[in-house]
Amino acid sequence: MPTASIPGNSKTYRINIGENIFECLRKDGLEISHGCLYGSCGACRVEIIKGSKLLEVPNEMENRTLSLIKINHERIHGNGSLDGRIIRLACQANILEDGHLELKELT
Repeated sequence: MPTASIPGNSKTYRINIGENIFECLRKDGLEISHGCLYGSCGACRVEIIKGSKLLEVPNEMENRTLSLIKINHERIHGNGSLDGRIIRLACQANILEDGHLELKELT
């Protein structure tokens, strides 16, 4: 069974193949920020530290929202602040295979 962890949190969360990160974490007792749960608000954005290859590629809606998040994040934190970082929307990032994800909420 796939698992997920968050730096600074000792719990390992169970995640299910075919479900998105948000659903799995919520079922296992972790509440993360969220809004629309459709992929357009970006409130559930997370940084994937390890295991990004376990996830389905972003769909068109997620890509649009992620591009806006990047623009706003760089406006606040400086150009290149997200370079090399993998950002996904927890409500849209579906788990494709067994393995371990390490992630954190992006603020």
